[in-house]
Amino acid sequence: LMGALLSKKWLGAAKPSPDAHPNVRSNLVLVEEFGGWSRFQKVLQALHDVACHRDGVTLSMVAVAWALAQTGVKAVVLGARAAEHVKDAGRAERLELSESELELIDAACADAPGPSGDVYALERTTPVLSHMNQQGRSDAVTTDHLRECSRRLAELHALYAKQLPPAPEGLFEQTVKKARNWTAPSAYANLEVEELVLVLRGFVAEVDCLPSENDEDLLGAPAPAVSRLRTFAARMLAATEQALFVSRNKGAKRIGSYEDINKDAATQAQGAFRARVLAACLDGESPTPNADGCCVS
Repeated sequence: LMGALLSKKWLGAAKPSPDAHPNVRSNLVLVEEFGGWSRFQKVLQALHDVACHRDGVTLSMVAVAWALAQTGVKAVVLGARAAEHVKDAGRAERLELSESELELIDAACADAPGPSGDVYALERTTPVLSHMNQQGRSDAVTTDHLRECSRRLAELHALYAKQLPPAPEGLFEQTVKKARNWTAPSAYANLEVEELVLVLRGFVAEVDCLPSENDEDLLGAPAPAVSRLRTFAARMLAATEQALFVSRNKGAKRIGSYEDINKDAATQAQGAFRARVLAACLDGESPTPNADGCCVS
């Protein structure tokens, strides 16, 4: 959401000043690449017009829904500073825009000159972001992004450690301690399991967007660090989706521990397998390839 620039707060507002919040300043690069502040206002107005005809829908939620409606887009990466932002993200994920609404927003975006290029390419190479790069290296933005992903994933893991697999030694380093002593209300607190699945899907998508270093241009964060974080984020997502599967089948409202979820999932999977074998036998089919008759022990 471009550091909250894609929100009603900036509709009809003057262009942010040079001393605005760093998140706002860095995302102004995207506005300029898009065609400037006036063109960006047309997009905000179109998003607002769509939101006004929907109950409980915000301009930002419409922006997310529009992005998800684009061909080839499976997920969007969203930041959140409050629990309500996470819940809004879940509602945006379920929001379906009509053809006329999509056409209205597309018209506002038509003939924009940019941005173009690879994911995060603009952020890695634009001088205005050099404040994030203390050593003047082009990979610093990506490394900082990886560090921020690790910090937020550690915070999430600390909040839901009971139902998630233990983190590999050294993965989060000091960020785990910081997350457990978080002073401000966490945006990830008190999530329903369905919302936790959505958040973790976002983490996996975000880490996947991080380029790893290579021999050609040396851009990107250290490849082993990216790989480790991506792998564990995927494990956390798998565990949460398994917890959702178990809770729906058991009709339980509370999620058990990681060990209990694994046991319940195994029991349910075994029961489903037995049912399939028995159904095959009753239909006169062989439960295994090249086997004669039916053997159920």
